[in-house]
Amino acid sequence: MLRSLSERDRRLASMYRGALQAAADLGNPDRFAQAAHSLRELMEKLPRDLDTPEETGIPTLTDKVRQLQRGWAGVMNHASWPGNPPWQGEINDPMKAFLRKTEEFFDWLETDRQTRNQQAARVLRGMDPMGMELPEPIERLRIREWRLCHEYFENISHHRQQVAADEFQSWLQALERFLLDRLRPRTFEDHAELDRIIAEGEGHARP
Repeated sequence: MLRSLSERDRRLASMYRGALQAAADLGNPDRFAQAAHSLRELMEKLPRDLDTPEETGIPTLTDKVRQLQRGWAGVMNHASWPGNPPWQGEINDPMKAFLRKTEEFFDWLETDRQTRNQQAARVLRGMDPMGMELPEPIERLRIREWRLCHEYFENISHHRQQVAADEFQSWLQALERFLLDRLRPRTFEDHAELDRIIAEGEGHARP
């Protein structure tokens, strides 16, 4: 794994080695969060290493929710909402504005999901040394696996959930297998060896 990452960028290998060292440090009470941070960074830096276009300037889910929160505050601060009795009356300007923002939010949420899936697909294709395009249903499964790994390590790095050592190791091994299958698949090495043997044979066959 280290060799495969080093061949692309030594910084990627350093992130991976740092994650392993952090996770193995039994004296560090925050070892899994720190290891997860390095693994999340590794997954996020791979597109840059692969010359894969990254989406920049895209607002996060938190940004969008905060926009809704500001609109909600405008509704709640208006005299007629929630009202007495609550939530009855005409839809006034603050409520109209909030409903429009809510509609925009759900439209953005669907678009963002598609954008992130497209970005994940570019990453996976860029990692494949065979340059083979997978059938769409299979590619969707691979994208989901990639995003689940990223989501897990992101949650751990932000202390959003509890983690057990065996669980963390399982996710780490899943990520390692996923990356090795693309960075250094055995079939790719077999093809390289076959090409070498054929080239040697052709050389001996020449008069």
